[in-house]
Amino acid sequence: MDFSAQCYYLKSIFITLSKVSQNSLTAIIFFMDKENEKNSAEKQKETIPQLFGRNVKAYRKKAGLTQEQLSERLGVSQKHLSIIETGTQFASASLIGRISEELNVSPGDLFGGSSSDMKREIEKTRSVILNTIMNSMTHSFAGLSMEIAELKRICQTGRNSGLDSGMDW
Repeated sequence: MDFSAQCYYLKSIFITLSKVSQNSLTAIIFFMDKENEKNSAEKQKETIPQLFGRNVKAYRKKAGLTQEQLSERLGVSQKHLSIIETGTQFASASLIGRISEELNVSPGDLFGGSSSDMKREIEKTRSVILNTIMNSMTHSFAGLSMEIAELKRICQTGRNSGLDSGMDW
């Protein structure tokens, strides 16, 4: 292989690497879209009382409380708290306020995700994306690194020998 062909080959390797990166990003975006569709479909099936109840249960457990302990603090029966947590029955406005105070969360947090939960989810997703990109890039570059080094050496040798044909790359 002559000098020009070798340098052209080196250039094609760099172009291939950029395409691999683009393909990796496309695959990641596709995967994330599928996960979002799945999560969205699951959440759409959930009623507001079920969402509220699931969040009450999650925050209660996070606070280290049993149903019995929380219901006692709220002045309701354990059975009443249980049917609220399952979404079978919805809590009154005043009970929502008391639950919010006892669990030390905003009423809005009981109807959706808290901003700290969202930040954690965003950071987790960001980390997954970055790790996937880095793993893909590392794998792609590892297979080509020795060949690239050899081609660079050949190109440098050719330039030093006056064989450089003025390639634009």
